[in-house]
Amino acid sequence: GEAAGGLAQDAIGMLKKILEQQAKLAGLENTGLMVDNLTKQQAQDMERVNAKLEEIDAKLRALQEAMKVDDIVVKTWFESGE
Repeated sequence: GEAAGGLAQDAIGMLKKILEQQAKLAGLENTGLMVDNLTKQQAQDMERVNAKLEEIDAKLRALQEAMKVDDIVVKTWFESGE
């Protein structure tokens, strides 16, 4: 319900921020690596949420490929979230 939607929105917002920071660092912020935020309604829809998370994940991977770095940033983010 509502709470899960809010959580999903927060998680996507945070990942989106990481992605955008990384893209900027790489000088790639205008290369289609930007991600649209979910609306409140979309955040209620787990399929939409999962698709968005997959999109962000794919873009982070593409960014890592482009930068030839490993996934330290994402690992650090997940570890700090525990």
